Amino acid sequence: MAVRSISHRGTSTMWTNTLLYVGLLALLDSSAAFRMPVQRRDNPHSTVFNFNNSVDPFNFGVVNSQGDQAIIYVGTVYIDDQPFEVQLDTGSADLWIDGTGITFKNAQNTHIQGGITYGDGTSAQGDIYVATVKFGDFTIEKQAFINALGTNATTANDKGLLGIGPPLQSGILSSLQNSTHNGQPLLNNIFNIYPNESNFLTMQLTRSDLGMVDGGVFTIGEIDSNFSAIMNSPKLEVITTLDMWHTLMEGIIINGKSYTGHGNSTNVPAGVDPSSLVILLDSGTSLTDMPAYYVDLIYKNIPGAKPIADMPGMYQLPCDTKLNVSMVFAGKEYPIHPLDLTAVTSSEDGKSTICINTLSYADTSDTRQDMILGDSFMRNVYSLFDFGNFTTSSDGNPFMQLLSLTNKDQAWSEFDSLNEKRIKQWSAHMLDSTNKDTETNAVAGNAASTDASTSTADSPDLHTLLRNSYVIIGLLAATIVLLFVVAVLLFRNQRKAVSTSKGYSSVINPVGPSDHKKHFSYETPYDS
Repeated sequence: MAVRSISHRGTSTMWTNTLLYVGLLALLDSSAAFRMPVQRRDNPHSTVFNFNNSVDPFNFGVVNSQGDQAIIYVGTVYIDDQPFEVQLDTGSADLWIDGTGITFKNAQNTHIQGGITYGDGTSAQGDIYVATVKFGDFTIEKQAFINALGTNATTANDKGLLGIGPPLQSGILSSLQNSTHNGQPLLNNIFNIYPNESNFLTMQLTRSDLGMVDGGVFTIGEIDSNFSAIMNSPKLEVITTLDMWHTLMEGIIINGKSYTGHGNSTNVPAGVDPSSLVILLDSGTSLTDMPAYYVDLIYKNIPGAKPIADMPGMYQLPCDTKLNVSMVFAGKEYPIHPLDLTAVTSSEDGKSTICINTLSYADTSDTRQDMILGDSFMRNVYSLFDFGNFTTSSDGNPFMQLLSLTNKDQAWSEFDSLNEKRIKQWSAHMLDSTNKDTETNAVAGNAASTDASTSTADSPDLHTLLRNSYVIIGLLAATIVLLFVVAVLLFRNQRKAVSTSKGYSSVINPVGPSDHKKHFSYETPYDS
């Protein structure tokens, strides 16, 4: 079963219920997604996407539909010369799109069914098609994909998913193995068509100054020059029997104390420390799943933390919660920014901002791994995925490398100001429009405080207001008396004029006939 989620799809239905709890919020304008223009380097076939330009047709970006707990990273693929914005997912290997309403002129329908079912019950099912597919600088003729008409597995404004995981995960490959069609995943075809291309990809997912998601870098076949130090990072061997991006993690550091063990996986290789944890690095999961032992250790005893009813392991937290958590791989510490350990969202009624945990219970029935490290972790590292003999038989075992990008001390010192900004940003843009003056429960875990616009510091001074009212009343009275005097004088003059004249005099036009249009027409008429 593929592992893919907007929150934690593929491992548990729990976060589907969480989104019901916090309320389904309006999708942020997808045009605001940070997208990446392709930049050519020395290798003419390598592709680097930098999320800076929102109009470039080759892009990689982010769609944020419910806050940090519902983020997807997207890229644009062209199928039969038509663009589709698809989620990039290291947790699966197939390409599928929802082609509802699309007419493919040159795509071939194999009339062979393909499909992927996810842990939350959503699925992408349909005929497997073959067509020319373009992704960045690469063009793949006769690339297989599933045309999942009417699928319920799309999210926000995305139109499908591009799996960038190891090829043996591919359901399309299995379905087409006895046919005349090439069922290889897109990345495998790229590496086969361009044999001199290094068969790895890298990802870096960044954060804005406001603490919200802001883009990053995605590359095929080369390393971003800003992160060349990743070449010195330990090579984390992939557990190849699982055919996914699984590796071993030594433990977790929580507020300065080291912890290990308490795993559930049956896939710890022989000859290694049995307390090691099997993890899956998955860009298709927004948050992180881990054993309940660690979730409770991190969140349960926070002053003001309140368990969310009927959702084991989920807590409503004071929004000023600041935590110090790191993952340990091959003896190296990889800190998680405190911003990534809580998520800002809205209450069920949409009237206040609340905060919740981003590390939640793993599904103990899935013994493949102990943890799924999603985007909440991946935003803190530059990740390299080397396919090795997954795609090139002459290569060695596949591996991953991680370069830590979060300075623990700096993250700790900047959290308070960034967190305040992201809470205000959320409250201003995402709360119900009739409640935008309501602040959040940013300090107290069990009560929402009022917004600065309704705080005592900004309340009007009643004494000053009363004094100003007297002044205004006095001015109005003087004005009325003056108008009365003028009216009396005009009345006397009018009576005198009537007594000495046989008729009415013409009224002088103060503007003049030639100036009427100049003074009274619209300076810029509406276009019809």
